[in-house]
Amino acid sequence: MRCIRALQLQRRSRGSFYRWFRNSLRLHRRSRCSRQEARRDGRQPRRQHAWQDGQRLACRLHDTTVGGVAEYQELRQSSRSEYDFGFGRTVQADPPFSPTRRNAGLYAQGLIDVTSRVLVNLGGRLDDNQEFGTHGTVRAGAVVALGSGVRTRGSVGTAFKEPSLRENFIQGAFELGNPDLKPEESTSWEFGLEQTLAGGVATFAVTYFDQHFRDLIQYNGAVASGVPNYQNIARATSRGLELIANVRPVRALTLGASYTWLKTKVDDAGFASAVGGVFENGKPLIRRPKHSFRLDGRARLRDRLSLGAAVTYAGKRDDVDFSSFPSTRTSLPSYTLVDADAAFDLVQPGAGRIGLTATLKVENLLDADYQTVFGFRGRQRGVFAGARVVF
Repeated sequence: MRCIRALQLQRRSRGSFYRWFRNSLRLHRRSRCSRQEARRDGRQPRRQHAWQDGQRLACRLHDTTVGGVAEYQELRQSSRSEYDFGFGRTVQADPPFSPTRRNAGLYAQGLIDVTSRVLVNLGGRLDDNQEFGTHGTVRAGAVVALGSGVRTRGSVGTAFKEPSLRENFIQGAFELGNPDLKPEESTSWEFGLEQTLAGGVATFAVTYFDQHFRDLIQYNGAVASGVPNYQNIARATSRGLELIANVRPVRALTLGASYTWLKTKVDDAGFASAVGGVFENGKPLIRRPKHSFRLDGRARLRDRLSLGAAVTYAGKRDDVDFSSFPSTRTSLPSYTLVDADAAFDLVQPGAGRIGLTATLKVENLLDADYQTVFGFRGRQRGVFAGARVVF
């Protein structure tokens, strides 16, 4: 019996950062007023001015967010193993365990209006975990309007992924947790250009991104008895290019398309130096397609009904076949999924009135046969109904 841990890295939120920046910039432009307008309306202009190279610059902090979070985690597990290595059948029951862990965090984020064309975002978060102590992450970015609907944007930040309770505390026949594990950490940056045409009818964007992962948690099955199987050791990089297009030909219809080219590489395989492991020096990270794209559309009908559909394609990607010993590298075939959804406003929100919307979603509409993990079939067609309350 072997216990293999598949690498799980934080998934990149595709396009969400610069879309949020773009909307914030538009909102700010609509809401800002000149000093003359402020005086005419009897208001005091809320600006602080500085001078640089003989030019006056306006710098204002707005849309500040400050918050905190408290988490409590608990895992209860019991297991029973049966194995036969040629000396007869053996049954072993692992002792049950139920570890707990507490985490508290504080975060802050603010938008800084440097000039009418430059918007800067600064944010940070500080987490205090019962097991791995205090850990801080930061993120900074900027959007610069170049004119004629062209914007350039960039960001840099850090992130971490805490060890699972199992990796920290498991106590089994072939698996021993390590309470001294550190979080998996990453540093990333991205830079892109965006072009808006026809007053926002069409938007096109291109973004290059680069990520570096370190202290990746890895399982080592060759340790001596009593030595933890999990250690921080592996390193990897991920970089690529993303293309996005959004078109709104009429007010009630939105169409979108995105394509991602991704290149990943294991920089340090750690314990898994043999061919056929989850980490293999110079090889791509498993289960990450080099090519992927998505097409989606949404239409608003009769003011109350909205319909949506999406087509998602994932190209070929590496995986590991653990059914043989030793394990071998294999390739997962590409697949295409079609999803659809609908929403109907039963009660539309208004002044003093809470809105209620009925929702229906169908995943894998065509019931495609695919695998995201070698040897395990992906989710079949699923139908989900629900409701959404809007205040």
